[in-house]
Amino acid sequence: MALSTNTQTKVQTSHILRGHTGRGYTRTGFNAVWQREQRAALESEAIKERFRFHDLKIKAISDFEGDTQRFSGHKIRSMAERYNRTPDHVNTLDKTRIGTKDWHRKAQNEKNPH
Repeated sequence: MALSTNTQTKVQTSHILRGHTGRGYTRTGFNAVWQREQRAALESEAIKERFRFHDLKIKAISDFEGDTQRFSGHKIRSMAERYNRTPDHVNTLDKTRIGTKDWHRKAQNEKNPH
């Protein structure tokens, strides 16, 4: 557990993310650090676009391959499912996609056979 491995700091707290003093961040302090790190990551091309801190939770729940309700800590399954952004697996039908040039050409040929 993260708390049991970080016992050498002067200030003991339940905060997982801490400032240089060992205390938890204030909202403005965290937001300032988050914005600074996002800018640095964009400039170094480590990321392609900005994202919200909350998106990390969404990503973790979407990638988790177990009981997402228990993992996320939600009491109601529908709330846990709201966070799951993993697309359902869909088998393709090996058909021409609607709206593509091939689809229009095929539709035109069916309309006006030679």
